[in-house]
Amino acid sequence: MQKPIGLHFTGHGVENNAARLGQDTYLMQNQGNCLVFEKEDASAHFVSQQKLKDLFEMHVASLKFVFIATCHSEFAGQIFHSAGVDHVICVKQGHTIIDDAAVFFARKFY
Repeated sequence: MQKPIGLHFTGHGVENNAARLGQDTYLMQNQGNCLVFEKEDASAHFVSQQKLKDLFEMHVASLKFVFIATCHSEFAGQIFHSAGVDHVICVKQGHTIIDDAAVFFARKFY
């Protein structure tokens, strides 16, 4: 069994409101903000703050760092930090990051 020491997610993070999620806001009510994953058909799959917490809360024991390069990702960073990850890099809630800046930072980081 592999025990990774790091997790890097680059993608999109969105605040859970009608302006961002449209009709999906109703489905995501009281679920917190979201990371966005791409489905096989190229449509968006929103992973809510609550779902992310449920998925990773018990499965981060080997992680030493998490790097979340998405807009509004502070909520996700807090989930990993609360689960015991010592070093978390994320974007402050309410702030966006342009793709070029995320790529530049990742190159310097690694």
